[in-house]
Amino acid sequence: SQYETKDFSNALLNMDKFFAKIESKKIIPNDYIYYGKILLTDSTKAAGASTYFDKGVAIDTSKDKAPLYKQLAVILKDSQKYGSSAIYYQKLLGTNSPTIQALDYWWCGAVYYYNKEYTNADSLFKTMGEKYPDEPSSFYMRAKMTAETKDKEYKNGAASEYYTKWLTMVKFEDPDKKKNLIKAYTYLAWVAYNASKKEDTALFVSKLKALDPNDANAKQLTTVLDAWK
Repeated sequence: SQYETKDFSNALLNMDKFFAKIESKKIIPNDYIYYGKILLTDSTKAAGASTYFDKGVAIDTSKDKAPLYKQLAVILKDSQKYGSSAIYYQKLLGTNSPTIQALDYWWCGAVYYYNKEYTNADSLFKTMGEKYPDEPSSFYMRAKMTAETKDKEYKNGAASEYYTKWLTMVKFEDPDKKKNLIKAYTYLAWVAYNASKKEDTALFVSKLKALDPNDANAKQLTTVLDAWK
């Protein structure tokens, strides 16, 4: 109750007393899990949280541990412990539980991405794309990562394939996708410009202008296109 009301210092104090007094055979998984959650609220103790989560998992007798793995993955993600979160997302995916969804793959890839483990992240999004070929977000994330890690200067077009695939799967008019659409067309426009492909550059610039008439990249590339004329 103290944890849930954000009285974290007293929550930790009383959980320490609890573990000092209770017989080990009476401990249940949630005791360890709550202790881990409380530790996560203290930056000086947060590193020990996963140890207690592991203890909770070890004594859990559920046949399907997918819900528990997901719970712990989300707790660690929300606490920005991305590396530890990825471990539990991987455990979740490894259960092959029928409850697993595309979003679970996405979050596993995302926490790897947030932890700068780009190879693992790309592998997860690749697997997601194979399992859920109609879900566009995996292709967008592969494009975003590839652009950021392999083609920051828009020189080699390494992300073009993924951005192009993603663009075929989303609606240009979707307001929720506007920011991502701008990122995609900006990348493709600059790649086309650096490859001296005037028609492609003009096409992608027109897409950018349609999304945002005041887009800075669109304005800059329009000046370039005018000079080419």
